[in-house]
Amino acid sequence: MVGLSTSGYHGLNVRGQNTQGGLVTFLGLLAVLAILTPATAAVRRCGDFIATAGEDRVSENAAKQKAMTLWVEAAGQHGPAFTAWRLAIDKSLSCSKLADGMYRCQVLARPCGVTQVPDALPPGTAPALPAAPKREQRI
Repeated sequence: MVGLSTSGYHGLNVRGQNTQGGLVTFLGLLAVLAILTPATAAVRRCGDFIATAGEDRVSENAAKQKAMTLWVEAAGQHGPAFTAWRLAIDKSLSCSKLADGMYRCQVLARPCGVTQVPDALPPGTAPALPAAPKREQRI
């Protein structure tokens, strides 16, 4: 009867040749490459607050769209990477119905962009800091 070992890998291939040396060499090369490869990380940078007030529109949706379009245009002054609303922080969008039945919306947010090279950012931008937790007001 042939005994089978269940203790794990023994470093032998099908031909009975030792393969542990090759594995150690491979892992060593992998470690050296990991050390020599410069690390890069994406950095989110944010500009100052941008506030826009849209023009009066017949519908609230049209007023929101206009205010957002104006905000994206203003945020684009930092560069194309800063125009994504989903990356902006400290965002607010508020709309009001005017006495004449028209709607006007206002947008306030800090535009942010993501880059792999933090030193190549436009002046006036800084790393994004997490927003302070909002406290619930108890009545």
